[in-house]
Amino acid sequence: MYYALQLTIKENGTDKIFSVEINKGTTNDNYNKYTISSDITFNDDGEEEEKIVLQRDSFFSNLITGFKWNGEDNAEIVGMRSDTGLRYTTMRFAYTKEIENQKGIVSDSGQIERTIDYKEKWTTLDKLISYARSLMTQNSNIINSVELEFDKNPDLKIGDIVEIQMPSFYTEGKFAVKEKNYTYENKLKQNWKITLKTADLISTYIDIFRPAEEEETQEKIDTVILSEFIEENIKEIHTVEINNPENHTLNFNL
Repeated sequence: MYYALQLTIKENGTDKIFSVEINKGTTNDNYNKYTISSDITFNDDGEEEEKIVLQRDSFFSNLITGFKWNGEDNAEIVGMRSDTGLRYTTMRFAYTKEIENQKGIVSDSGQIERTIDYKEKWTTLDKLISYARSLMTQNSNIINSVELEFDKNPDLKIGDIVEIQMPSFYTEGKFAVKEKNYTYENKLKQNWKITLKTADLISTYIDIFRPAEEEETQEKIDTVILSEFIEENIKEIHTVEINNPENHTLNFNL
């Protein structure tokens, strides 16, 4: 059994189990099916609420941030489990090859360290790795922040995605509108200054609107993951094979 959520609540002296699950028993009629207890509804279903109402995140419908209880006031939570969830994680990325190259140049050890605090925000592991890689390569000719100025209203709102293809200015990709400033001097002189950041960065787009959440407990388990940055190159060589070389003449310009 794979539990997205299993919640056991004691009500009037009786334990009641509420679950969202996928049954992995091959002999079960619900094998590999996603099933939800009849006493569970979701806050955005628009249906009559059951005893358990799961609260979905405002941006990600598959993320549950809490639940509402509509049963007896004297009910007691006996246990809760899930085979999926969020966890506190510290990721440490190292670019060992570049550290060796920079020994005695940028510092005695060759190391330059930078700490990024997500401030209780969440992301997937793949996106976190992509973000860390973008920080490691930001000294290249890749632009991750753009400022645009207009003398007419560009009709862009905070969070809008703009695609910019200007390779001659090293600016390519999708950017999210982060800030918008308007200056008025007279009818003929007006200015709109738009600040955009690459939509791949976790600090932009969705997190622009996400309200800050306070941590309810001071006790947390932190997982540390170590990752090594590696640049790989492919050397491609083309060869031409001639089946009957005696019937071919090769000309070289000397």
